[in-house]
Amino acid sequence: GMMPARAQSGKTVVEQPVNWTGYINSLRLAPRWTLSSEAQIRFFLDPVARHLWAVRFRAYRSLGRGWDVAPGLARFVNLRNTPETAVLAVPELRPMAELNQRQVFGSRWLVHHRYMAEARFFRKTAGGALVRGHNFNWRFRYRLGFDFDVWKGKKRLDPLKIRLFDELMVNAGKSVGSSFFDQNRVFAGLQIPLAHDLNLEAGYLRMFQQQRNSDGFFDRHIWRLTFLHRVDVAGRTD
Repeated sequence: GMMPARAQSGKTVVEQPVNWTGYINSLRLAPRWTLSSEAQIRFFLDPVARHLWAVRFRAYRSLGRGWDVAPGLARFVNLRNTPETAVLAVPELRPMAELNQRQVFGSRWLVHHRYMAEARFFRKTAGGALVRGHNFNWRFRYRLGFDFDVWKGKKRLDPLKIRLFDELMVNAGKSVGSSFFDQNRVFAGLQIPLAHDLNLEAGYLRMFQQQRNSDGFFDRHIWRLTFLHRVDVAGRTD
């Protein structure tokens, strides 16, 4: 069964092992424009049970000097928050905007700052069923990341990279109540070149998240696999 809950300064903390598997396609349409399309499915591992699935689309515009900006839209379908719970597919629509800055240090280090705002529209539920209307709140996210090139491969492959980041998320809006803190994520992994313009990011993500409208927390041990696929139509002349 699920890993046991533990008490931490009067609060209940539920530990869960989880897998996230995803695919991100980056389609470079013009020198300054890239369309990102993403699909992800998340599973609990003990016992195995579906958690949620999501799709997300973003349009990145380069601003120069290492900066880019992107509006986007995501649709998440939350099936359950603990593996024992019965499935109720609760959709969330999430318009969003992000601002990124990349700073290169030397020949191997890249530092990445991401600032994101999300408008989250959750379908309302009552008595274990969906009802009309939506709950709404804002969420603001800041992520500080580091990439280190371990090994530069053959010409047409990207380097093998170590990737590290820490991301903090906070909630805002009338419905938030005491849940100002949403979650913190810490990630460590490798970006592994598989083929020209295709990489696999594999790593461990530790997520510490406040349960909605409660004093409890989820402590999620996440094994994350993401296939990163670039397609460059802007650079082609055929």
